[in-house]
Amino acid sequence: MVARIAEDVGVAWAERDITDDAALTAQWAEYVPVVLVDGEVHGWFRVDEARLRKALSPSTAPPGPATPSGS
Repeated sequence: MVARIAEDVGVAWAERDITDDAALTAQWAEYVPVVLVDGEVHGWFRVDEARLRKALSPSTAPPGPATPSGS
């Protein structure tokens, strides 16, 4: 579902297998699946399609800086 939604809204995503990393397993084992959006926990256990679609939609994303920092 996450792959389909990300493709629909045109954003990149990555799947991580926590069993490959002891620290991730310790942190997230009780919450799988866990979905992070921009590094923040969006949800766990179940993926709410409408909520995830809204969070990933460019029209609801917070605006970025008008110019690159340092310019």
